[in-house]
Amino acid sequence: MSDHDTSTRAKLTYPPPVATLHLDLQEGFSGEEVGIAIDGEERLRREVRTRRVLSLASHDTFDVQDGPHVVVVSIPERGIEKRIEVEVKGDVYVGLGLRDEGDLRVRVQDTRFGYG
Repeated sequence: MSDHDTSTRAKLTYPPPVATLHLDLQEGFSGEEVGIAIDGEERLRREVRTRRVLSLASHDTFDVQDGPHVVVVSIPERGIEKRIEVEVKGDVYVGLGLRDEGDLRVRVQDTRFGYG
């Protein structure tokens, strides 16, 4: 095989492409502790409260690799644990709203959410 023949060599990208998972906790939060795990690793745990003017409690970004990921959102004092499967390539935006009925509304999109 010559130095110019790369047909049988694996082409690796190093480091692997990085994508960004944007996670917005939106309406309905009133001081509850929220935990966020991505692919089994806890990445966030804190109390959040929705700012009524914006309908936003928190906006966080997480670097992940391109590809499928599992996000688990837990709100222990409400007995809520929600598993979300999301395909991330580039930037993906996940919005979570806590409803009065006690469940989470989930929206996934490839553009930012508008507030205010």
